[in-house]
Amino acid sequence: VRGETPLAALYRMYEYLVLDDQLSLRDELRDFWHEGYSWPVVGIPDPKDPNPARYAILAVMSKFLVDAFNRRIEHGLPRDTPMVVGPEECWKELLSRPKVYEKVPPWANRVPKLKNTLFLPDSRGTLPDGNFISQRFREKNIFAWNPHIHF
Repeated sequence: VRGETPLAALYRMYEYLVLDDQLSLRDELRDFWHEGYSWPVVGIPDPKDPNPARYAILAVMSKFLVDAFNRRIEHGLPRDTPMVVGPEECWKELLSRPKVYEKVPPWANRVPKLKNTLFLPDSRGTLPDGNFISQRFREKNIFAWNPHIHF
């Protein structure tokens, strides 16, 4: 994994999000996923970032990790699913396992909403409107697009 720890990976995701580098963001999400059970989302330590905007974005990114991972888990893919799954018997074995869902780290829910709205345009300087506004970010008073979190 590019980030040597879950927290390092989360900061890298923050950078990719702010730069609107969606491809690198998805790659980082995928790499975090493939760390499997050794990197549970709930176990990401509190960064206690002194920058309120960055801290809020990190909190939201941890929630996006849960959203992305739980979608895969709901479809029968546990966190230790290999990148390439072999014959049908392998799929049957994966689908027969109990579903262990990811949870948001407790600190992420304690991060306060920003006092002033933060606007995060895409790389073209465009802000989202209507259904494209991320509700996850709105919870922290951030006006941003929904990132591409599914890989």
